[in-house]
Amino acid sequence: MSLKASLLYKANEHKQLAGMKINPRDYTDASSFHKDYTVVSFVRKYKGLNTGVDTRGEALRSFKDSEVTCAWTNWRMRLIRTSLNDWGGPLFEASRKILEVLGQFNFSKVNQCGWGPGATDDLKRSHAFPDTKLFKLPISVTQRAYPHFVRQLQGDLHWSSVILGVKVDELSGPFSFLPGVIQVTPGNVIDTVPKSALTDRTIAKEPRGNGFLQKGVGRYIRKRLKSVGIDLDDQGRNQQGASCAQADGLATLDLSAASDSVSTELVYQLLPIEWAMYMDDIRSQNYRIGKTGWQKSEKFSSMGNAFTFELESLIFWALAEGTRDTREDVEPMVYGDDIIVSKTHAPRLVNLLSFCGFTVNSEKSFFEGRFYESCGKHYFDGYDVTPIYQKEIPYDGSLEIVRLGNRTIRLASSLALRGHPHGWLTSAWRAAWASGGETRRFQLPLGTEGDDGWAVSADTFSLVLGRGKSPQDPNLGLRCRVVRRPLKRYPAHEGALLALALRSGECTSWGPAYGGEFRPSKGNEYPGDVAREDAGRLEEAYRWVMPTGEFDLT
Repeated sequence: MSLKASLLYKANEHKQLAGMKINPRDYTDASSFHKDYTVVSFVRKYKGLNTGVDTRGEALRSFKDSEVTCAWTNWRMRLIRTSLNDWGGPLFEASRKILEVLGQFNFSKVNQCGWGPGATDDLKRSHAFPDTKLFKLPISVTQRAYPHFVRQLQGDLHWSSVILGVKVDELSGPFSFLPGVIQVTPGNVIDTVPKSALTDRTIAKEPRGNGFLQKGVGRYIRKRLKSVGIDLDDQGRNQQGASCAQADGLATLDLSAASDSVSTELVYQLLPIEWAMYMDDIRSQNYRIGKTGWQKSEKFSSMGNAFTFELESLIFWALAEGTRDTREDVEPMVYGDDIIVSKTHAPRLVNLLSFCGFTVNSEKSFFEGRFYESCGKHYFDGYDVTPIYQKEIPYDGSLEIVRLGNRTIRLASSLALRGHPHGWLTSAWRAAWASGGETRRFQLPLGTEGDDGWAVSADTFSLVLGRGKSPQDPNLGLRCRVVRRPLKRYPAHEGALLALALRSGECTSWGPAYGGEFRPSKGNEYPGDVAREDAGRLEEAYRWVMPTGEFDLT
């Protein structure tokens, strides 16, 4: 495989190189499989390949195909409501499980709204800072999400103060926003981001107001899924399941275009009606690609919607539970579209998934044999054979060449610890080291994390200090020369940052001014803010949000 890859690269046959595949059934031991698997996987996402493929076009074609699939699923789901079918029982059981997880709908459950770091339809990624998302006007929102967003905005007095430029509190009386504050838009904008050398990934840039509301739903679902053993903050359970799949009789499933295949009618079929209606209100019902006109979306949501990952995880877990024989089958493990169930359970689940409009990826799903994968971990006969990848172009003397060398030597080190031969990686590491240039002055002892220096073995590590000098530090640590990346600092709107910090607390109502009790949260997704201070200082800060954006925490 290494020779084949080398010849294809030198012959400029990059499309064939990116499309190289191997069959785990052709191998009898983990070591030989791991070598070829690493070669095949290494350049799959490499940006330096000239495949001649319109990766954006491929992604958009896949998106439109998913729309057609969702349209058929919507028709099928509407039909089964008026006729008997074989899947009525499992679907009812799945909906019952979802009701147990979500409970009855209440606005207080979805009040922990916010934003992630991504772009919106009205803000580029380079401008999508936390404070910018809060105060830059106008804020885009869809028509059906408008009343929900206004309720959140007007109930948050410190946010309103930032937008209005004047102090608003319980003594100010009623207020409203002029039309320039909120701009109604028909839906989201579909764009693509790099995925592999052969295709991109589609992602939706949501209206800013919708994304804010969607985050509240996503956080609640994520929290509630933990009550049934599904932890979307940790992939460890699925990875452990993949390592034990061969011994424990499990099957690992992966779905194709799962995020784009959750149809609208499926959500109404499975979720309690009040939950489905609220989530329908705050999603984008229409989409636009480039400068084309608006089109109705057959799917309920796509990647970019802040509750899509949690929603698909909830649905896949419920469908797995709906087809599970509780007397024989193990509890399903779900992380997004990575699903692990027992081998006897898998055929029933696959059939139900197909009926619901989902497609099992035959190349990444494994029902039997010696190879299994889930959540980025790959195992052959129970041995970790996870490959390394190279996405960015490693220019000579760049930090990317450091990362490439570190990936290689750390893989070799893990193989050595397990007693596997690793000499086949030596030439690759030496080639990276030879291209390191001035970066070779920066070194870390092998076994430490990070890529701010070359991870090198103990006998090489003394190079960092020079001949005759000891790397031992008086404080019982090791002295290292590492790359220091200067932090980029940008001017920020302090009032907006304070408003975001205060939003990190939990409120029993829409705000302290509405009779709610303020409690500081356990953490905040925006580092360095004042939300971690004690409740007394926070409440004092809340009262002193000034029109200029200045505030006093004393």
